[in-house]
Amino acid sequence: MVPDRVEQVNVDTELLAWARAWIQTSGEDAATARGHVISAAAAVALGDAVAPETTVPTRLYDACRQLDGQALGQLYECLLTGDTRASADRKRQGSYYTPLWLVEALLDRALEPFLRSCSSPTEVLDLRVVDPTMGAGAFLLRAAARMARRCEELTGPGPQWRARIAAQCLFGVDADPAAAKVARMALALDSPGSRPHDLSDHLVHGDALADPLPGPGRYHVVVGNPPWEKAKLLDAEYFAGRDGAVAKAVNAARRGALIAGLEESDPAVAEAYRRAVDESAARMRWYRESGRYPLSSAGDVNLYALVVERVLGLLEPRGLAGLLVPSGIATDHNTSRLFGHLVRTGRLHELLDFENRDGAFPDVHREQRFCLLTLGGAGRTRGRFRCAFGLSRATAACRHPLEIDPETVARLNPRMLNLPLLRSSADLEILEQMHRVAPPCTPADGPSGGAWGLRYVRMFDMSRDSALFESEETEGSAPLYEGKMIYLYDHRHAAARTTDERAQSRSASVPVSEEAKRDPAFAPSPRYWVPRTEAQRRLPPAAWRIAFRDIANPNNERTLIAAAIPGDVACGNTLPLLCAESVDGERRACLLANLASLPLDYVVRAKAASRHANWYLVRQLPVFPPERYDDTELRRYVVDRVLALSYTSHHLAPMAVDLGQPRTPAPWTYDPDERRRLRCELDALFMALYGLDAEAIEHVLSSFDVLRRREERAHGEFLTARLIREAMAEARTIAGRRAGYLSPGAPPRAR
Repeated sequence: MVPDRVEQVNVDTELLAWARAWIQTSGEDAATARGHVISAAAAVALGDAVAPETTVPTRLYDACRQLDGQALGQLYECLLTGDTRASADRKRQGSYYTPLWLVEALLDRALEPFLRSCSSPTEVLDLRVVDPTMGAGAFLLRAAARMARRCEELTGPGPQWRARIAAQCLFGVDADPAAAKVARMALALDSPGSRPHDLSDHLVHGDALADPLPGPGRYHVVVGNPPWEKAKLLDAEYFAGRDGAVAKAVNAARRGALIAGLEESDPAVAEAYRRAVDESAARMRWYRESGRYPLSSAGDVNLYALVVERVLGLLEPRGLAGLLVPSGIATDHNTSRLFGHLVRTGRLHELLDFENRDGAFPDVHREQRFCLLTLGGAGRTRGRFRCAFGLSRATAACRHPLEIDPETVARLNPRMLNLPLLRSSADLEILEQMHRVAPPCTPADGPSGGAWGLRYVRMFDMSRDSALFESEETEGSAPLYEGKMIYLYDHRHAAARTTDERAQSRSASVPVSEEAKRDPAFAPSPRYWVPRTEAQRRLPPAAWRIAFRDIANPNNERTLIAAAIPGDVACGNTLPLLCAESVDGERRACLLANLASLPLDYVVRAKAASRHANWYLVRQLPVFPPERYDDTELRRYVVDRVLALSYTSHHLAPMAVDLGQPRTPAPWTYDPDERRRLRCELDALFMALYGLDAEAIEHVLSSFDVLRRREERAHGEFLTARLIREAMAEARTIAGRRAGYLSPGAPPRAR
């Protein structure tokens, strides 16, 4: 599937050290100095005269003469990495150097099919290859090498094929003029014995999203690694490398104040920032209003999605494109219209998803996912596409992709037509089974809130509403709960600060001890409070609410974290709410149990590639409708356990009353062992309700590897798995009954 062995080019360390030192002492701005150094090194390599402003030491001539195009490009990349400002700008633009093994893997898919079909050098020279975001030209250099090799295979040693290929077949654009110049010099270096024609009309500085591309007509092959970042200007990223205090501000309000202060402290930086904001806004307007990007310009625009849509119009009818983009192209909400179009029209040929755990992109988070995306022209469509997920360079060769059709995608995600992360055929079979027996939470062809009449509510935005936050509790204030404060059936999982001092980190939380949780009067302290009147204006009080963490990381023990919380607290955007006012409390307790169940968590792990449990994800989950709990005994079995797990604090006494308990019910004592048993009984019940057989259950359990490892360390076994297996027989009996079932009764209340 991907090349097993591709030699990586290494830059001479002494040459690199000299280049960095010259840039620092030249007195020129870094970009200009960088261009002079690269030009000088290339001139020595080509045997040309060196420009007088840059003198390469004689001792480095041999190192320069050994430079080929790939090494020159890598020298340029290394010099960018050593420049703090340039590195920050490249991160903001999402531009990253592509490892050669990934370059070769994409060329295998996009270029190689054409080369195999060529029967003469003339046919090779008739091909048109473009990289619309070429950087230093890595894709074009390797494409030229392959095309020259094919010409030699067809005719034997002969003319200088690389120079002719560069002059006739290769085209590229980059927003960085220095990168475009490096790409031209690199192709010159890779044409031994012959110089290519002037490439200034082929490899150009420009904006591939707005400007005409070089060359006549459309292209047979489009390749590249487009920018991975969002199109809008993000203040924290812009000021990285420019003003560390602004970049590291604790929240948006503080960052805004610091930016405003630049008018006096550094007017030049303030003016540059204003220009950047205006330019970013103008670009965003153009993307949306030009009519070129109807599929990718809505919402929070991603640059790579714009490039993908542009590529669709660049391809010859029988053309092929190979692009390296974030896997969010297939899984995220903002790209769902574009991806749905690729699936419906058959333009999508293959999607191979990789995790960055091996550090293929060192400057990118190790949990970032990216994919090799292969697309066809309008006349080269397929009824089914190939996909594989969770690959690494080591495992890619031995994994067999799945074949997926548009109908399958529509069954799994009917609203958005985006793709779950399917690691095996078993994943596909289990997801299809669960979607067969339970409809999407809000079906595409039904009312917006679905059978539950759901409303997704984000009460307070932690950045936008920060001016309302109070650092101390006052009369008339309400605690502001955040996602980190809850866990499964536990609204007292963590405090955002200790009782005597505020945690300074934005992500700091203090786990609540079991001893504290056994005190039903204990309540965790939040980071902030908000005016109660404002909280009630946004959402009137209720007996209790269903809340869930916005963060949904598939690499944690559990992914979708849902709990009942008091109905009079405020919640930040990291703790959204699901309001279902049209159904009674008992059925809402059943909904909570469904959301917190292990099998549904398995589905979330397949769909939460963005690490967030957004509304678009939740509304496509297979959730049982309210009528599934019409059987009284089934409903009471669930409700009794949800109540025992949730009602451990006086603050949820209204929930207990709502679920049919006496007016002054005593809370259940917090008992970790008993809670684990009750959760596993509910997990087993929902395994049965979803119709999963023993083999499917084992597959689901095996996917919770972090949970397994923790329990094996703590208990010597995967305790959750054993308890679920032990509860399955009773669970299948309960799930299969519609009437006449005798409830085993509520779990014992420990007072």
